[in-house]
Amino acid sequence: MSMLRRVLLSASLAFAASAAGAAAPTIVVERPEIRASLGNTPTAAAYMIVRNTGPAPDRLVGVACDCARTVMTHQTVTGQNGVARMAHEPAVAVPARGQAVFAPGGRHLMLMGLKAPIRAGAKVPMVLRFENAGEVRATFTATDTPGAAHAGH
Repeated sequence: MSMLRRVLLSASLAFAASAAGAAAPTIVVERPEIRASLGNTPTAAAYMIVRNTGPAPDRLVGVACDCARTVMTHQTVTGQNGVARMAHEPAVAVPARGQAVFAPGGRHLMLMGLKAPIRAGAKVPMVLRFENAGEVRATFTATDTPGAAHAGH
C-alpha cells in the first residue's frame, strides 16, 4: 500500500470514529428555574425536568454551581406524623426515553452556602454530572414565583 493510501485510510478512519463519537446528547435539561433567595438566606431551591432521549438509563450523580458551596439533590418526604422533611438523594435515576421531574413539593436541587443572594431575573449556570452522559451545562433563571415553569405539569 502506498504512503498516500495509508494516510488517506488513516484520515478516513479517524473521521469516522470522531463522527460516531459526536452523537446527539441524550440528556436534555428543560425549564431550569431557581427560586430567588430571601434576603441573606444562604439557601435556594432549583427545579427542572431532566429528559433522557437515549436508549439506556442514566443517573444524575452530582451538581455544581459557582454560586454556592454545595448543591445537593433532595426529595421532600412526608413522615407518618404528616411532617414533611427533605431527604438527600445521592443519585437520581433518569430512565431511558424517560424523565426525572424536579418540582416544588417533591424532588429539587438544594443550593447551600450561597456566596451572594440570588435575585429574580438572574441567570445561574450549573453543571450537572451524569453517570453515562458526563457533564451537562444548564442556565437556571431566578424567579420570585417558585416552580412557576412547572405549573400545570
